[in-house]
Amino acid sequence: MAGSARELLETRQSCLLAVSASSFVPWLLAQPPERLFVRWGLFPGVTGARSEASWDRVGASRELSFDDRTSLTETIETLGGNSLSYAVSRFEGPFGKLVDSASARWDASETARNSCEAVWTYSFAPRSVLGRPVLAPLLVAFQTGFMRQAMNRIANALRDSDAK
Repeated sequence: MAGSARELLETRQSCLLAVSASSFVPWLLAQPPERLFVRWGLFPGVTGARSEASWDRVGASRELSFDDRTSLTETIETLGGNSLSYAVSRFEGPFGKLVDSASARWDASETARNSCEAVWTYSFAPRSVLGRPVLAPLLVAFQTGFMRQAMNRIANALRDSDAK
């Protein structure tokens, strides 16, 4: 059976981090996104975030700007314990022609004292069944590398901080 446009395409990355699981999500929310999410190949990097209020509660939204002059909106859906999930909408540029919406989730689980495994999952809803075959290999080629690079930047930033 052929896949429908509504079947989500998922990318996932995980990393061991030098921070407790309970400290990770608050630390992540406090970081300027342009510090962690930089250009990877053709995948644009974040240049800034705009929001009406702080991005640290359910319902809070922010608009991310990218170095290719596109933007998107993130809205926190759940926040608690060692996890964060947010809806991603208003994709612009070429990606916006392929993606209707997305959701993302961060989960942290304790692995040892002051150490956790963080898992970042992105689920994309293709705009159409015709765009799906184009989007799937792009996600494998670019989103996965972008996420891996971000995880490395997060691990390095945590090593240099006192968030533990």
